[in-house]
Amino acid sequence: MDAVDITTRLFPDLVPMSLAFSPKHHIKHCLPRTLWMCRTGDVLYEENKQFIHQMKEAGNDIRFLTYDGMEHGFFNYGRHENLFILKRQQKI
Repeated sequence: MDAVDITTRLFPDLVPMSLAFSPKHHIKHCLPRTLWMCRTGDVLYEENKQFIHQMKEAGNDIRFLTYDGMEHGFFNYGRHENLFILKRQQKI
């Protein structure tokens, strides 16, 4: 959610354009409904919670789904032996 922070650390040459797509830097009232998912084991979990608070404080409708364990990107295909995807498929 903070594209400026991660871009500064990983791709310093792209910092000027990272502000354009950084959700944290564009919080304002009347944004579309948002679904935000995060694992409790994500190193950015507390920062995600702060983002949710800021979005709600601005009057936005945002739903925060948390999942126990695993780290950032847990739902990406190919990560963690696809455990998240396989569990979801079994529930359908």
